[in-house]
Amino acid sequence: TCALPMLSISAMGASNLKHTIAVLWTGRHDRAIIGYHGFFASEPRFLSRLSFALTPIVSRLVARTIVVSKTLRETLVRRWRAKARRTTVIYNPIVWGELPPTSQKGDIEKRPPLVLAVGRLVALKQFDMLLRAFARLGRPDARLVILGEGPERARLEAEIGKLGLAGRVELPGYVAEPWGYYEQASCLAISSRSESFGMIVVEALAHGLPVVTTDCQGPTEVLDRKSTRLNSSHIPLSRMPSS
Repeated sequence: TCALPMLSISAMGASNLKHTIAVLWTGRHDRAIIGYHGFFASEPRFLSRLSFALTPIVSRLVARTIVVSKTLRETLVRRWRAKARRTTVIYNPIVWGELPPTSQKGDIEKRPPLVLAVGRLVALKQFDMLLRAFARLGRPDARLVILGEGPERARLEAEIGKLGLAGRVELPGYVAEPWGYYEQASCLAISSRSESFGMIVVEALAHGLPVVTTDCQGPTEVLDRKSTRLNSSHIPLSRMPSS
């Protein structure tokens, strides 16, 4: 006979719902762990949104609910009425090959001015606002690279033309291993409306980059908890004009 697993784990939206139904059917709900990686606003699909609505029930049926930041935990407990005692924070791990040596401030200052942004080209990331802020930078030699792909590409390309930024802004698309861009950048910019964690913040800090971000929950939490050996700065883009 096959031994039953000690625990079963799922993450996000529809997977959590299917998992919960399965463990209730088999009577193993006390050995089940579900996970949330994002806010309600970042989950456009019906079943994913339904999973938030059912949080008060599901979080009391399973053994633990794992979330990726304190901010997300507070939201689940306060707004979606998750069982506080069973909801635990485990930060996302950042894993790649050999960790590069942290760049020193002086080394980064010698680089050509390159602002790096990473994320899906969707409205939630507010890359249109980042483009407008970049246009006001007053550094004609500066460049902006936005890594990612998504439905907002055409609108962002039109905004680049409208702002006269052709030749200074690049949209290379999705890059699976963006480490070379981190090694060229002067800073990382995050313009999101909300982020539950912000893996790119940790990646940037590991490369010694300063981080410029909106006050969008997760990244602020990461920067507030940064190791003393990492160089970072939290400069809310919300202070900049939006038009």
